[in-house]
Amino acid sequence: MNKIRNNCGKRLALNNFHKKPGGKFGYNSICKMCRKNKRLEGPKRKRIPQQIRCTNCKEIKEPSCFYRKSSSVSGYQSYCKKCQRSKIKKSKSKIENYSKIVLKKFSNLNKEIKINISYLDILNRFRIQEEKCQISKHKLEHESDIKGRTDNIWNFSILPKENVKEINSSDDFILVINLIYSIQKIYKYPTKKILEIYRELFVNNG
Repeated sequence: MNKIRNNCGKRLALNNFHKKPGGKFGYNSICKMCRKNKRLEGPKRKRIPQQIRCTNCKEIKEPSCFYRKSSSVSGYQSYCKKCQRSKIKKSKSKIENYSKIVLKKFSNLNKEIKINISYLDILNRFRIQEEKCQISKHKLEHESDIKGRTDNIWNFSILPKENVKEINSSDDFILVINLIYSIQKIYKYPTKKILEIYRELFVNNG
């Protein structure tokens, strides 16, 4: 019994084909030799464009200014690296995503506290405080970089209420600017003293 090889039309004996349960006569439609040659050829290389226009900033740039993307026609992403990083930074700085980052960071640094809240509790606390630091009343910011770093001193952090060993709701913590969180964490100053330092640094010299 012979079989027609689809890609070149030649007729070959069935032993020149690999077995395939779902194929015609139970064999692959392409012969062993053609399949081997196809594997040796490997994937076809895409032609590298000389320049690419970023669909976001509209600037024409060298391919090295773009991240690779094998599924695209050009082999590169449509946004340049600069716009892509800006896009990621903007996404992570949204209050919802920032809250998730801060909660994870807080959980990792406070293993001694049982934490039973989600980012929704943080959003609730954020609204309760009217987007202001509970201690200084400074506007709470939520800016993150592409790596999820939140080091800006005006960004908000979670500060457990005094003597709290378990956090179950937004009533068990407050949100404060990173500056105040750091002072309290390092020096263990009472709220009154922390507020005095804040005012001395940023209000009285303002």
